Amino acid sequence: MRYLQYIIFTITLLFTSCSKDVTGTSNVFSNPLDPVTAEEEGFITPAIVFFPSEVVVNAVYDVVTLDVHAMQVPNLGGAHIQVSYNKQKLALQNLSLGSFFEASEGLIYHEDNTDFGLIDIYMGYLGTDSSEVTGTGQLAILQFQAIAGGASTVAFTDYSEFVDHEDNDIAILGKGTCVVTVGN
Repeated sequence: MRYLQYIIFTITLLFTSCSKDVTGTSNVFSNPLDPVTAEEEGFITPAIVFFPSEVVVNAVYDVVTLDVHAMQVPNLGGAHIQVSYNKQKLALQNLSLGSFFEASEGLIYHEDNTDFGLIDIYMGYLGTDSSEVTGTGQLAILQFQAIAGGASTVAFTDYSEFVDHEDNDIAILGKGTCVVTVGN
């Protein structure tokens, strides 16, 4: 009888632990950069996303770091990325090139229009081996300082574009957003 109880307990444990729907674990198994997760949620690639897609900081003047990622982009030679943010709640502190365009061979330039809350980021690949990169990778790292409490959205505008090394457009089919929540 004890052997039968052990088998039933083991089988029950196996079936309940293999589920993604375990109570209290919603969104624990979702990585927005994972192509399988993106497909399950109906997110179309090539895409541009923020990671993380939600950030909570405790107080005003805390720094928020957001990575900008390209997802499943073929033959990327350059990009113009326009990011909108709430100028009443966030202020850009730093912007640097991510690892996708090889930091030693990539070029990045940005303009922060604080009057409108828009950041224009221009980047490209200057590598000698290739003039394009393919796949998923980190394009840029943005650091904002929280200047007011509450929630705000950081988003990519329709002026964002990807191009190959011959300046041909690569359609961006999905655009992520990030919600930044600042406690008071």
